[in-house]
Amino acid sequence: MYLKKLLNELQADKELIDWVEDKSIEQVIESCKKGDWLLWLGYKMNLPKQELTLAKAKCAATVKHLLDNEVSFNAIDVAEKFGNQLCNRDELDKAASNAYIPDNFENFADDWTRSKYCDANNLSDFDSSVETISKLGSNYFAYQSLVVKDIISNSFLFSTINSLAAKEAAKIAAFSAANITSYSSAYAAANAIAANAAERYNSLIGNRKAYATVQAAYLYILRYRNDNERDTSNICKKIIGELLIEKINKSLTK
Repeated sequence: MYLKKLLNELQADKELIDWVEDKSIEQVIESCKKGDWLLWLGYKMNLPKQELTLAKAKCAATVKHLLDNEVSFNAIDVAEKFGNQLCNRDELDKAASNAYIPDNFENFADDWTRSKYCDANNLSDFDSSVETISKLGSNYFAYQSLVVKDIISNSFLFSTINSLAAKEAAKIAAFSAANITSYSSAYAAANAIAANAAERYNSLIGNRKAYATVQAAYLYILRYRNDNERDTSNICKKIIGELLIEKINKSLTK
């Protein structure tokens, strides 16, 4: 069996399948620049919970500076302890419960493709996306869509909205780190960084009393998002890279 066929069977995101092409799992691990892809793959391949949780905790820790509540800090810390075998499952579950985000964010991450975020070619999709996201009860993702729509439509960026989006995304990353059934900490972390970059960009253009150009805003935010994705990818490679290679190669030889 080829890796691409396995990914199709696992119902991988189309963007991931297209990127993999005919790569081996070794080549995928070496060249992947998205931590959320590796966490998703680790979850789907049923990697050991402790190693996977450690990777999630380290990914969530990349946005610790955006958190403003103790339960989220604790969720990341306990998740890291669990990953290092310094606490038990009950303690992990309690930390996740305390940091619980009552949003259907996992379904959102699957249903609304990653390529739509910060994509200047998809402006027509934002109104319907915001409506759909609101129905899912996810304030954070509604904020995110509105932020990007404001950027792309060359409108003024409201720093309050960006700040809220960054904090909510960071909370989701923390909750995901401690939630044993979640794999979204890297994805949420990248969104938190993007929203925070939008907030900074707003401050920059506000000081100059000028509006953002579509391309400049897009590239500014995307640069910071991509940097975080690379960081979380490197984290995942270090912690679960070899485990993924071993388990997937076994699956491919069956």
